[in-house]
Amino acid sequence: MALVKIENDAFNVAQRIKAINSGYYLVYNTGAHRYEVHNAKQHGSTFCITCDDGINEKVIFKLRKTKIENMQKLLDEIEKSNFDYALQMRSMSTSTMWASTLP
Repeated sequence: MALVKIENDAFNVAQRIKAINSGYYLVYNTGAHRYEVHNAKQHGSTFCITCDDGINEKVIFKLRKTKIENMQKLLDEIEKSNFDYALQMRSMSTSTMWASTLP
């Protein structure tokens, strides 16, 4: 596996991710055949995210959404989603329980 650093691209994603976090850099993983964003400021592994759909605006959106300044908002969204899911599961199990007691 080789990581090929991408300095320039058609949509300037490599430069735009640096504007979000100066430690970010874009690579192409030849072993996995995908683009990835890495963070030079991370200790240990520098891997950050994969770019499953190629390098485009979705990458920028995902990096902005998950940056440290937005951590509490993101955690609140996850917590709300988990709560809503638990309510849905509870409602489904209650409905199933009542349905099984009907003649």
